[in-house]
Amino acid sequence: MERCALEYCKRRDFLPFQCTLCHKKFCLEHKDLKDHECPYQFAEGRQCNVLNATKLYNTYQTNQKMRFQSNMYANKQRKRNQNVFNAKSNQMR
Repeated sequence: MERCALEYCKRRDFLPFQCTLCHKKFCLEHKDLKDHECPYQFAEGRQCNVLNATKLYNTYQTNQKMRFQSNMYANKQRKRNQNVFNAKSNQMR
C-alpha cells in the first residue's frame, strides 16, 4: 500500500498509478497530468516533436550517405570500364 505523491493528498492506495513523465505514484483522483500538475505535462508534445525531427534528420542523413556511396561505386565502375576499354583499344592498334 502506497501513498499519493501529491503533498496535500497523501491518500493511501492499494493500486497507485505511476505518471509516465515524472514517474511519481498517485491515487485515482490525481492520476492525470493536469490533476497532479505534472511539471513535464507541457514538455510531452515538444519531446515527441523533437524525437520525430531527429528521426527524420537521421533518415535524411542515411539516405544522403547511401546516395553518396552508390555514386562513388558508379564512378569506380565507370573508371574501371573506361580502363578496360582503353586497354582493349590499345591492344587492337
